Amino acid sequence: MTDPNGMITITRAELKALIKDGVAEALQEAMLPLGLDISTPSGKLAAQRDFNHLRSWRQATETAKRQGLITAVGIIVAGILGSLLLRYGGGPTN
Repeated sequence: MTDPNGMITITRAELKALIKDGVAEALQEAMLPLGLDISTPSGKLAAQRDFNHLRSWRQATETAKRQGLITAVGIIVAGILGSLLLRYGGGPTN
């Protein structure tokens, strides 16, 4: 509805629907160049599965890095202790 000053008046529900539609359209336009078509329910589920896979991959690589670092430190410490044991610990003398 338009008032005498040319202003359009809408209800709160109409405004909420306009905002919701605008956000949904903007989100779809932003995701499409990234290869994510979220315009359908199956597209939304596929995007969720893709993000879940990425999260799992990230967590797996973080775990592998952490375990690799622990292993490397363990090898270094064992090597140093072994060297000290051979040098000072009653092993064969030169």
